[in-house]
Amino acid sequence: EYNLLHLSTLLVEIKIMSAQETDKLLGYGSLKIKDHFSLRSRGSRIYFEDTNTVDIVWSDGTNQYVIEDDYDENGKNEIEQIKLVKTASTGLILMRGTYTLVCLFWTGFLLVCSLQLLLYLVLDLLIQSGATEQKGGIPLLGIGTFLAFPLYLLGLANVMIIAGSYVSDTWNGQELLKEFAFGLKKAKVKIEWLSFLIFLGLPVTVMCIAIFSGRKDWWEVTSLFWFYSIGFLFFLYASTLIATAVYGSFIVTRNWRDILDDGIVNDSADFWETVSQAIQTRNHHCFSGLLTFSYITEGSIDRSGVHKSLKRVGREDKPPSRSLWTRFVSLGFMDFFYEDVTEAMQAQGYNVKDIGVAVKNPSFIGEGGIELFDMDDVQGYRPFLTRDTWSLEKIFCRDPKSRYVVVYDGPDAVTKAQMYSSVACFILGNTFGIVVLAAALRWFGASIVAISVVIVGLLTYRITRLKSAGGIIKIIREMNLRQEDEEDDDGKSLGLFQVWRRFRTRQPKRIFCFLIFGMEVFFLFLWPLFTLYFIGNHKTATVFLILGLIFFVRSYFDPAIVLEETNQMSYVDIPDQPNEVELDNKWSDSLKYSKSHWTKQSRLVKIVNTVNRSKLGPFWLNALASFLFILVALFAIALATKGEKGFNSTEYTYLKDFYYDQQKDLPYPTCNIGKGERLGLSGASSLHLSDYVFVAGLAYADAAVTQPQLDKWFGEGSATDQHDYVEKYRTQVEDGSAVTYKFVSFARTEGKSDMGLISIRGTTTAWDALTDIQLWSAAAVFQLLRELLPGGQVFSPILNHLVNMISWLASESINRVAFYKETTAFAKAVIEDKNFEDIQVTGHSLGGGLAIITGAQANIPAIALSGPNALIGRDTFEPPVSVEALNTMTFNIIPDRDIVPRFDDRAKLFQEINCLAGANDLIGCHNSLRSLCEIIYTCGTMGRPALCECHTLFGYPKPQASENATETFEEACADAQSLRADD
Repeated sequence: EYNLLHLSTLLVEIKIMSAQETDKLLGYGSLKIKDHFSLRSRGSRIYFEDTNTVDIVWSDGTNQYVIEDDYDENGKNEIEQIKLVKTASTGLILMRGTYTLVCLFWTGFLLVCSLQLLLYLVLDLLIQSGATEQKGGIPLLGIGTFLAFPLYLLGLANVMIIAGSYVSDTWNGQELLKEFAFGLKKAKVKIEWLSFLIFLGLPVTVMCIAIFSGRKDWWEVTSLFWFYSIGFLFFLYASTLIATAVYGSFIVTRNWRDILDDGIVNDSADFWETVSQAIQTRNHHCFSGLLTFSYITEGSIDRSGVHKSLKRVGREDKPPSRSLWTRFVSLGFMDFFYEDVTEAMQAQGYNVKDIGVAVKNPSFIGEGGIELFDMDDVQGYRPFLTRDTWSLEKIFCRDPKSRYVVVYDGPDAVTKAQMYSSVACFILGNTFGIVVLAAALRWFGASIVAISVVIVGLLTYRITRLKSAGGIIKIIREMNLRQEDEEDDDGKSLGLFQVWRRFRTRQPKRIFCFLIFGMEVFFLFLWPLFTLYFIGNHKTATVFLILGLIFFVRSYFDPAIVLEETNQMSYVDIPDQPNEVELDNKWSDSLKYSKSHWTKQSRLVKIVNTVNRSKLGPFWLNALASFLFILVALFAIALATKGEKGFNSTEYTYLKDFYYDQQKDLPYPTCNIGKGERLGLSGASSLHLSDYVFVAGLAYADAAVTQPQLDKWFGEGSATDQHDYVEKYRTQVEDGSAVTYKFVSFARTEGKSDMGLISIRGTTTAWDALTDIQLWSAAAVFQLLRELLPGGQVFSPILNHLVNMISWLASESINRVAFYKETTAFAKAVIEDKNFEDIQVTGHSLGGGLAIITGAQANIPAIALSGPNALIGRDTFEPPVSVEALNTMTFNIIPDRDIVPRFDDRAKLFQEINCLAGANDLIGCHNSLRSLCEIIYTCGTMGRPALCECHTLFGYPKPQASENATETFEEACADAQSLRADD
């Protein structure tokens, strides 16, 4: 046997077969080739009778690998030549690229759905725990909602993994879908036509119909249809993939159970015996105590990468790693639930070994353990690192548990310079990483002490790997590596590679496996499911039901688990045999090398590699878990600070005898944003831009300091804090929500009713932060997705529909935390009150976003400061707001580098302003006082007092002294602060 080819990540086994096997394999005379199941396609044998030549072709996506006949210069001495043929055209790449981008957009939609469902679950938990300040919670319902977290998290991570494989399969021309949809024989043609209709044919037809019918929104209609079509194909892909994986796992488990029963495959295991074996296998795999040995071996490598006959390098008594779980299940009181591995289990089909003998460690001689494998072992996956395949990028970016075989002796062995460069790359890479992290922390203002603590922590965490680098240097010195210009003497190769061997030493007893299964079903599925239905969240409960069923079926019939337990790919497709047939002669060569057998093995391995053991699995699980952790942290803070409003009792420092002139360059054209003489305010014809910003910031102030600050800014008698009016209204309508707002009235001339300005407070509590996430996170993620995808702007017309679709899943949760409903209801109540006219609304941050929604719903002017927008999410509100209302009744002030007012798409009316905060100050531009200083410095104070904080806190130039000033700026600030302290 020879490893002749290693094309990309493909393994082609080249075998010299006997005469009886000649017609079973592809071949050239005596050289026979067997397709390995890791190949993306089977080899196609092409025989040209006239020239008596044979070609074998393997397709690898957009390329082909071809083995063909070649001859020497005399036309004799046949040589088999391997070449790469590129088959992709520009049109094919562009078409598949377009298809893939649309699938990526669909994957982004699923990501937004996943994040929102986790958020809605946390909001339900808040409500059931009584943290909404409305009523007490019911503990059992709160616990039931909390128990939904694990299954939701794992289920949604699986959805994202499948979506990722869907994108990859689309780029590869639906290779995987063709193997399990519509049957094996006719799937290829059907999937090709279905893909054409889904991705191109039907959307183009809809577009033409919309254009010819005279619809102005023809692209919106086309995009929506395209999106739904891609979704249909995804559900077909996901459902058939899951069904194929579960069925394949069932077959492998049944065949394994058959062999465990009587040593042959004869369907002696019925359905329930197979299910019982699956439950036991899964819980053994997940809850057993393990010993893990790691060491380096050297020697010759066979085709499967088996390391039993290799020479071990380094310490043979190196202790194995034991997890905390392994230590826990090894305690004496766990004997009631767990059992030790014994030699008797060998008869049950388990791979029981003497651990000490297997790993050549005398300390474990006589201790039995079941050796476990991973999918790399099952597939015989071992890439080679030679002189030609070596690169620093591969070394630096490799998986820490990669299975590279370093060929250190032989014709193409790595050189001494390459090996030392590998170690140097590892050390320098870690050093650069630490230095960059320290520089980043320093840039963000961290102290030297804090940076030192972080570095020490990182070095402690990485100490094991850093020590391993020293061990590798020692091994390199002991090895006889060649220099660049040295030639090999004997042509024989030797390899060096890292080995990880796992042994199960303690496993759950059979009855405990079923107990684990029952507890999982009750606590992680039934209790949360009934809770979600009971509290009225039927839509998310239905999603939980679907995710739960899929999770349990996939978890207990996971082909990766049973393949790793058995280390037998042949169990995928073993034909039934009579009872007298021995296992060693269970099938004929015609079956063993058949297309059907290869297809079943290849299909299951592809599903396992792309879904069950996907490299993206840990990423999605960690990403969603991190998001959930943030939400739970906010939940805990909201629960701990229930009822605390977070008002600010600090006043600004006002200087009435100092002022700013308008800057000589063009000021903001909206400095005088008010409607001029129509307002007819006492002392001024209108409110200025700075007035709205001032009142928006005043929403954070305590009621005790609100009126004094209004008097100092507008002048006594000009503006009044209607605190009692607001409290009376909230009492009458029994408004117990967490949203906070103020109502300021302005005296008017000529006997007119007072003008009213509602000021909504921004984010100060964890409950406010959850409201921010609930209202705007979907739009923000879609915006990010649109910017990252090439040509993502084409999806802008349908973003509002998609966000509305997601919000439909949690309409009950939205109704419970919809702050804008309270502010809109108050605005409409004030409008109906004849004592006030020309009602307007303002706010900062969350308050600005709520002001935009309220202004559009109540049809009153809304001037927001750093408020998130509402154009994408407009249809999610009750009632929905129109584009016209947003474009005509709302205005947003957007500071530079402030990310909050860039959530959602902004309407037509806005004003961007400068921000002098440092580039390393991530939240400095979101400060309402800084924005106020920027406006009064640029527009001028315009009759309002200057503020000391503009210079002392934010570095703006000192204001000018008026003719009435008797003190310097510093003296005036000191006196004003002294008077404020006395008050």
